[in-house]
Amino acid sequence: MSLSNSDLEVLLCSPCRLRALTDAELMDALRSGCNDALATLFERHSALVFQIARGSLCSDGEAEATVRRVFGDVFQAKDEFNSDRDSFTTWLLKQAEPRPGRPLA
Repeated sequence: MSLSNSDLEVLLCSPCRLRALTDAELMDALRSGCNDALATLFERHSALVFQIARGSLCSDGEAEATVRRVFGDVFQAKDEFNSDRDSFTTWLLKQAEPRPGRPLA
């Protein structure tokens, strides 16, 4: 899906419309400059990331820091998401995996 400037303007003005989009469409909107799309993805998926992080970390604070890091990573890696290859949830959870040189929290 490719968003035109007029489509993007409508989305920017209407968070309710963003909530109606699929995760892949939200990633397209995010890549097109609609940063509110990340907030909608956060609303949908932050509890899952928190739950997984909390299961392997010692505190809620560390789990919350992990959620912030993961969604920051999502923003930074937005151009790497490919809806033909991964579901958003699968890709998101890959962003949450610890990597060498980068702590989980």
